[in-house]
Amino acid sequence: MVIGFFMPKITPNQANANPQQFGRPPAGELGSITVVRVAGEEYPVVDGHLIPNVPIRVVQVELTEGAVPSMTNLSNPEWVNEHVIPIGTPIYRATDENGEAVFDSLPQGIWLVQELESAVIDGVTVINPIEADQHFADFIVGVPRWLEEDEEWEFDIRVYPKSEIPDDGVYKEAIYYTSNVAR
Repeated sequence: MVIGFFMPKITPNQANANPQQFGRPPAGELGSITVVRVAGEEYPVVDGHLIPNVPIRVVQVELTEGAVPSMTNLSNPEWVNEHVIPIGTPIYRATDENGEAVFDSLPQGIWLVQELESAVIDGVTVINPIEADQHFADFIVGVPRWLEEDEEWEFDIRVYPKSEIPDDGVYKEAIYYTSNVAR
């Protein structure tokens, strides 16, 4: 399994700081992940590139103690199998006519996002219209993520996974994301 990486952006100073200095996410606040499935390399998406009926699965995971989730590590299936551990029940959605699969009311944590060949969703078998070799790489998302420039937590995450596979097979950037926070 090839996996990408998208975690809350927390600076080294913030990670080791006094909670009153930078703040911590409010306990119990829920978040969401919206996966927008697009074709091609154009971001933001233009009409005609959105892909409906793509089965997507998210599951909350934890990393083993001492695991360092770098792009190199997350591109290594052996590292992923050893250090990324599912801790929740998978949630399944299919992208809608706008190419979006919305996973809402998610507890805070790390989430594994996967594009599937097929899945039974609400009693209906959804078959992915995209060839398997064009599926996006599995990736992890932190909910919430820290918006350093705004100095606030973002709980509603939008991701635009990429289908392109680099020549060396190692993803340098797994996804493109935008903020839902009004500026």
